[in-house]
Amino acid sequence: MPRVYVVEDDDEDIQMIKSSFTGCTCRKREVLWTTSSCGTVFIKKIITKGIWRIDFIFISSGSSFEGAIGIASSDYTPSRSSYLGNDWSSVDYHSCGDCYHSRSTSGNRSWRSGDIVGIEIDMDSRNLYFFLNGVIQQVSYCHIPESVKIGVCTKYANMGIRIMRFRELDKAERESHASRVKMVNWEHNDSSW
Repeated sequence: MPRVYVVEDDDEDIQMIKSSFTGCTCRKREVLWTTSSCGTVFIKKIITKGIWRIDFIFISSGSSFEGAIGIASSDYTPSRSSYLGNDWSSVDYHSCGDCYHSRSTSGNRSWRSGDIVGIEIDMDSRNLYFFLNGVIQQVSYCHIPESVKIGVCTKYANMGIRIMRFRELDKAERESHASRVKMVNWEHNDSSW
């Protein structure tokens, strides 16, 4: 059973904000897709410094499940029917286990409804790490943009996503993950690793 975290920050910036598509309802830390339509929802806060850890839980009451979490450059505007990661301005960790940044990179574990899926954004080194139920995943990204926003997406009705934890890590909690993962360069598809 995955450990469920409590959101520790009541900052107004830590809330979901809907893009231009319809078919979902946003509450402060939750989003519910009410129709089957692909779309990305972002957290209001823009990350420019520090090391941040964000954990989500996806819950599906339907028979189909598919979702993704990720980041995009802060000026990114998704197309109406696009997932994060379908271009060079965003990246995602998809429920199938692949990461997408205009093309797929495999190596992370797949996840399903009820799992805790997390990201760690290290703006000091400009790296992005993914976690599944607290365990760091193999595919990570380096040279992320200097200003990013966090997004979640799905395309199925009856999917809910909740922010479980969103906080900046203090110095005692910071850990270097780069030597334990496969780093993919943000700027281009990286075949050199």
